[in-house]
Amino acid sequence: MEPKQWSKVYKKVYKIIGKKTPLYGDCGLLCQKACCQGDSKDGMLLFPGEEVIFMKGPVASYFSLTPVTIKGTADPIKAVFAVCNGTCPRKYRPLSCRIFPFLPIIDASGAVEVIKDPRASICPLVHLEEEDFHGVSDPSFKDSIYEAFDYLIQYPGIREFLDAIYHNAKEVKLIRDLFTGKNSI
Repeated sequence: MEPKQWSKVYKKVYKIIGKKTPLYGDCGLLCQKACCQGDSKDGMLLFPGEEVIFMKGPVASYFSLTPVTIKGTADPIKAVFAVCNGTCPRKYRPLSCRIFPFLPIIDASGAVEVIKDPRASICPLVHLEEEDFHGVSDPSFKDSIYEAFDYLIQYPGIREFLDAIYHNAKEVKLIRDLFTGKNSI
């Protein structure tokens, strides 16, 4: 797809999610924005085509972009890794930041499923039991992720990207569980 087309796709996806966060309000206020802290090795993967938004304009000054390869269940996937300086305006966040700490996956029937991201251990919300999480979370946030990805999966490379990052997330969780004595995904 052409860069202009990708830009339109992601602007629509960002609009679907809007200003929602997992909680009612800015969830980063509870944990001192733990997900925005880090160094040059911490960042987020951009979804296929999303890099066009981060290569120019006001948003470019907040991020450094690095090409990476994700080893997934099939062929390796080329992607772009975005590292921010920890202070980007919320309206400039990449999609991975906007949906954190969730991970959309494609289930066995080919539909979108939204799960807690096994790589998101830095987020206090992922450590809550489901019933406790539902008691404090904004359900419209998760609903908006479903809506955004039901729309997004029709575009080239999105399903393969989701499969690859889910495969990667399961590997990260497996390794973490080996060190912590847990054994579930």
